[in-house]
Amino acid sequence: MRIKIVDFGLSSTYENGELLKTACGSPCYAAPEMIGGKKYEGLLADIWSSGIILYAMVCGFLPFEDANTAILYKKILSGEFEIPDHLSPEIVNLLKNVLQVDTKKRFRIQDIKQDKWFNKYLDDSSKISFEEINIQTLQEVEKMGISKAEVIKSIDAYSHNNYSTTYYLTYKKLEKQGLLIRKTNQVNNLIEIKESKEDKTIEQIQLKNKMKLRDQINAANSLIININNNSAKIYKSNEADFNIKKQNDFSFINNNKKAQISINKQYSSLSPDRINMKGKRKNLNIKNDELHNLKTNPYSAQ
Repeated sequence: MRIKIVDFGLSSTYENGELLKTACGSPCYAAPEMIGGKKYEGLLADIWSSGIILYAMVCGFLPFEDANTAILYKKILSGEFEIPDHLSPEIVNLLKNVLQVDTKKRFRIQDIKQDKWFNKYLDDSSKISFEEINIQTLQEVEKMGISKAEVIKSIDAYSHNNYSTTYYLTYKKLEKQGLLIRKTNQVNNLIEIKESKEDKTIEQIQLKNKMKLRDQINAANSLIININNNSAKIYKSNEADFNIKKQNDFSFINNNKKAQISINKQYSSLSPDRINMKGKRKNLNIKNDELHNLKTNPYSAQ
């Protein structure tokens, strides 16, 4: 397996042999020559940063850390870092040569490629085949709550994950303690474990798909029922509103008819009086004319 770690967050182009002067990047990963304010060679600064990453991968923490930036810079400039007990002499040698403060002594790419630890893991001979998987180690791994089938699957595929790592560490532990029992003719047992897991996985997937389909059908039926109920409610509501409006319209028409009849009756009862009033007014006008004539011509009455 090949791993390439690339970060284009802060990058720059330069000519071969050109020295850079701009300090950039995270302080914990910065090369000492950059922190010291000197002009630096970009490739050697990147090799230092890759050494920081390698240290973090094998140790689980950074070689230079401090909340106080000034103290952090002093640690980086000194180039002194902790070496945990679990590190092999080969990786310690590589880290010391990569995290070298003196740029003249720091490993170049060619030096890293020729390093013993680097070449150790380029050799695929350390991989084990499916037939070489140890049943005893699988049983120990299973006691930790890890699936034996997943371990076999990972090892068979040459995968580097939690399953394969746990297997290899457990295998080495048993071997170191002298408890490892190497059995032959165990291929059938391995195949049985692998296939039983695959069959179980297929059954689980089919069951999950059936349950998912059932839930979808139930949800669709519930939606249809809700739509039908809402439609019925809307229809009943509209029908009730129509009936109320219809009743109101009939009531309005009947009330208008009654009002018209009442008005007609009132008009009919008032008409004779109005006619009489017109006659009286006419007679009054005649008398006024006669009185006027009497005043203007007193002898006209004789």
